[in-house]
Amino acid sequence: MAEGLSRFNNPELNRAQEPPPDTAESLREQIRQHEFIDQHRGLLDRATTNVLNRGDEASLTALKELEQKVAQGKVKQGEIANAVKADRDAMNWQNEVSMYGTGFLKATTLFMPGKGKIPWMAAGSVHAVDQIKIAPDVSAGEVVADGLLGFGKGAGLKIIMDKASATSWRTWEKGLVIGSAGGALETGMHRENWFNKEGQLDIGAGIGRTAQSTFLGAGTGAVTFHVGHKLFKGISAKTGGALEKSGLASNMGVGFSFGVTGGFTGEAMHQIQTGEFDPVKLAVRSMMQGGVDMLSGGTGYKIAGLYMPQTPGTHQAFSPKEGEGPSLM
Repeated sequence: MAEGLSRFNNPELNRAQEPPPDTAESLREQIRQHEFIDQHRGLLDRATTNVLNRGDEASLTALKELEQKVAQGKVKQGEIANAVKADRDAMNWQNEVSMYGTGFLKATTLFMPGKGKIPWMAAGSVHAVDQIKIAPDVSAGEVVADGLLGFGKGAGLKIIMDKASATSWRTWEKGLVIGSAGGALETGMHRENWFNKEGQLDIGAGIGRTAQSTFLGAGTGAVTFHVGHKLFKGISAKTGGALEKSGLASNMGVGFSFGVTGGFTGEAMHQIQTGEFDPVKLAVRSMMQGGVDMLSGGTGYKIAGLYMPQTPGTHQAFSPKEGEGPSLM
């Protein structure tokens, strides 16, 4: 969901002026921005991209080799523009890999079942590593703050998910609470959310972005959990109730609903900030994140076998408790 924020909200980059295309200045600026962004990736981001994709390293090397050719006066017309475009494309692809790779790892911890400390501590730790950045211009205090905020976000979301899922609320009410908590924590628990593009503290703007993310998450969560539950029950009915008896299948079903909620909220926040509206991209992001988190749900369920006996049955978010007790509204 944090994709709605500028992931590298730094006044140095935000003040950068776009140099004329196909010039030595544009080449140097692209190299500078690439290196700056690489330095300011979170630790989990770095680990994920180092394993899954390192294509942008080749494009950065090509830029530096081209810089040497510029110094020698051996550059053809259009060569710099093509190299800069290739590097931007490589970085965009790396960002995609990072977003879904880190998203998978974080969501896996959120779907680890159990009532002990292991699930929420795992969620907090992985989210903390995701937010910690080690860079020359990041102070020790900022590193600590990022780690604490990340831990609070992951642990808090895990606890809220488990508490809401265990209630007798209607499924859409559970989705509303989980979605709003996800939106609020994902945005509000990022240090960058509370600063403007010039790097100055801006509490009002931070509250505004957090409120937007909260409302988007609440509405999307209510719809996706309700629809997801209906689909899950419908498919299960055709299999003689087999899915509802499977902890793995129900974990994956809830993961899909959770992922669609997060994917939609994050992309909607991004489109609001950039002033664009692309319904196709909104749908694609939602479904892609839903698919990734569905796999996370299954993985989290299997990991739980390392610290507790696996039990059959429906995930509490889709459980048959609905209507057996008080509802949220």
